[in-house]
Amino acid sequence: MIASEQRSAEGSRTIGGLAEYVAFDAKDQRRYNERGEIELRGKTVYSDGVEEREVTDERGVRLAANEMRATELFKSAKTKDATYHLVVAEARGDDLTDEQFLEVGKTCMQRIGFGGHKWIATVHNDTGDRHIHFAILRVHPETHKTVSPYRDHTILAEVAREYERAWGLNQTIDRSFLDGAKDG
Repeated sequence: MIASEQRSAEGSRTIGGLAEYVAFDAKDQRRYNERGEIELRGKTVYSDGVEEREVTDERGVRLAANEMRATELFKSAKTKDATYHLVVAEARGDDLTDEQFLEVGKTCMQRIGFGGHKWIATVHNDTGDRHIHFAILRVHPETHKTVSPYRDHTILAEVAREYERAWGLNQTIDRSFLDGAKDG
């Protein structure tokens, strides 16, 4: 299993845009239901920092994104990017449930300092390897402080190893760690 942050150009991302990326296919590949609504990529869950709820349609994703945008307004002027994009991917041969993906991701978020933050997550099957994307708002909904994780790369790798051992999963090597990736 690999757990890592997906980075983008500084300041190029908003929480609303990231939430839509996580939940919907790319614009030219989107599928629509009989009501003309965008279909979700997979199981989608939203947390307001206190309670979680499953999101089942386009409207739910847009409402969650709007709730996160409202909190994003409280970011400090120095904060260019108030988002954190976490991806957890299973190794070939493993078969995690949606709930297991969510558990690993929530543990990762807690360990790198995002406990109590707003997020939306969707399980994807689009690359041949199942994985889950989390769009996390770095601004805390109550304190309005922006969290910038320290040593997150190392912590995420440690969490992945713990779950591999606990659940008897295939052991993976995070190549970016070996190649000298810097901790964020």
